[in-house]
Amino acid sequence: MKSTRSEPDVESVTDTAFDNTGTSNPDVPLLVDHLFRRRATQMTATLVRILGAGRVDLAEEVVQEAMIEALRRWPFHGVPKNPGAWLIQVAKNKALDRLRRVGVRRDKEDEVERVFQRRARAEDLDQRFRDDELRLLFLTCHPALPREARIALTLKVAVGLGTAEIARAFLLREATVAGRIVRAKRTLRELGPDVVVPTHDDLSPRLDSVLDVLY
Repeated sequence: MKSTRSEPDVESVTDTAFDNTGTSNPDVPLLVDHLFRRRATQMTATLVRILGAGRVDLAEEVVQEAMIEALRRWPFHGVPKNPGAWLIQVAKNKALDRLRRVGVRRDKEDEVERVFQRRARAEDLDQRFRDDELRLLFLTCHPALPREARIALTLKVAVGLGTAEIARAFLLREATVAGRIVRAKRTLRELGPDVVVPTHDDLSPRLDSVLDVLY
């Protein structure tokens, strides 16, 4: 029988006060799952724009780690007043930590900080997310990638499906899909950091590739 339990309203949750009582919230896993499906690709897209096409893996990892951090902390410390902003801040901090460990340039660090300012207006952040998601779609559908790799990478990075889900949809072995995704990311790294947004002369073939994958 289909459950009649509704998902928590993320927008209404963001308006609630932060709970410092330390009481457990039984809806935290459901809320985090909802936020993951709604915000994970947006956060990944913005991080990919900032960090570059060669760091897709890093962007995905810090977003997932932020979600895990929420599952660990929120049941005991309460849900933040703005859970989406909390996740963004945690992902940003984790990205900065990774960048510092590999000795990234300071200007890149500053750029991450500017984009993920705590006090950014919500409407500006939403518009930025929409733009970044479009850029990410052009990246994952780059015509330099084989068609099968474009589809797998788009479903994984831009849509947020798991490798096993993609494999089941195409009746393929999970290892086959995983291999396509790994090779696609390696190709994007080799293409360099400026492959996300097509130039005017490059727009037509890039758009055709996006439309083909969407179809």
